[in-house]
Amino acid sequence: MSASDERAPLLTQRRSVWSGSFYHSLLLDQRPALKKKISCIAILLTEIFERIAFYSVAGNLILFLNKAPLEWISYDASNAVFIFLGVSHLSAPFLGWVADSCLGRFWTISLSFVMYIVGYAFLPLIAHPDFDVTSMCAGINWWHIFAPDSATTAPSSLSPSSPTSAPYCSWLVYFALSLIAIASGGVKSCIAPFGADQVMADGPAVMRTFFSWFYWCVNIGALVALGGVVYIQIEDSRYGFYYGYLISSCCLVGALLLFVAAKWTYLCKPPAGSVISNVFRILREACKSRKHRVTRACSRPGYELNISAADVTSPDTSASATLTVPSWLDMAKVQYGGGFAEAMVDDVKSLGSILGIFVAFVPYWMVYFQMETTYLMQGLHMRLEHWEPDQGECSHHDVFQIPAAWLTLFDVIFLILLIPLLSQVIYPVLDKHGFHCPLLLRIVLGMHVILRAVTSWYAMIESTSV
Repeated sequence: MSASDERAPLLTQRRSVWSGSFYHSLLLDQRPALKKKISCIAILLTEIFERIAFYSVAGNLILFLNKAPLEWISYDASNAVFIFLGVSHLSAPFLGWVADSCLGRFWTISLSFVMYIVGYAFLPLIAHPDFDVTSMCAGINWWHIFAPDSATTAPSSLSPSSPTSAPYCSWLVYFALSLIAIASGGVKSCIAPFGADQVMADGPAVMRTFFSWFYWCVNIGALVALGGVVYIQIEDSRYGFYYGYLISSCCLVGALLLFVAAKWTYLCKPPAGSVISNVFRILREACKSRKHRVTRACSRPGYELNISAADVTSPDTSASATLTVPSWLDMAKVQYGGGFAEAMVDDVKSLGSILGIFVAFVPYWMVYFQMETTYLMQGLHMRLEHWEPDQGECSHHDVFQIPAAWLTLFDVIFLILLIPLLSQVIYPVLDKHGFHCPLLLRIVLGMHVILRAVTSWYAMIESTSV
């Protein structure tokens, strides 16, 4: 046997994503406190600006598509909102995987903001009353590409929509909305974990505080967009949407510049492989090597025997000796001949215990996101005008038109008020008096309140329709 063979390890070990040099550097994070604060503030402000841009589109998109120059019917406009929100949420897991596997979170967020700005640049152009949208929409006649034998011209390319025509300028609208939705998914999937990377070394208490502020900033951005930008969009019937989208575009540019300018303060994680990919690798290896590794693991000298001292002196130790049998996922661990670190496999095992909670959140989010879709469409068909009753007849200019998007402000305002109240006052007081409220109990109570609110709203609709 050569000297090189003697120095070679008997068991090869695959590099662990969770045990890489980045997580060792978290424990040895020597950044000054000022630099950590600047990084967190930059991330929080970036999130505010991004949410302003997102909700400025989502909050009033149906009304924008209904108005000139597009004049889409409500059915097509509502479909555009569903597609926009669906692409935004479905693109988030994929771009999160890209960030963990290829680009890293910092560059994924930065490139997503560039795509965000490119897509957003089309909205002020379409909304500007002096811009010739017809020339741009007619420049690419997709109708003849898909139907070359058609003798007629597609109404969607040359004229505003009618009940019997396709949506006017749909290719340009969906192209812009797709870019915005994909970019928002990239930012959404990475900016919260990127913020967690900055405070992970400071312990769970600091991380909980950061995420309380993070969620608070998300709702601050929604409040500014739904309360201010949406009002600007409908206040001026000619230039309202142009000014609203222009303000949001400036917010995106400011968010990108602020985020990139604070790069010197960040602790950036290098791409080391996606957690989702490693979960499937662990499951595959555990299934493949389960049978032939159980026998080898049980025959190892270090295999666990739980035998007490009294049992050693007992004439019959076989009855009290118990074996700690490894689970099938343990077969993927290095100590049993697998290729993954123990911490990685244990994380996958703990994932199964919280899948039930994730499944319970599916109907919750199905109800919650009705506020951004169906609830908004319902508000567009309501009389949301306000005037002083003692003024008698008033002209159209004297009537204050309440934006339909303001109906969703109740959710945002309550979140902004209750997040600091609960996290800083109520829960600490309960803990001080010995009444600890675990996280699962908070989730159950919140879902109970939501269920009561939805059932009351449904009962009110049923009573008025009878």
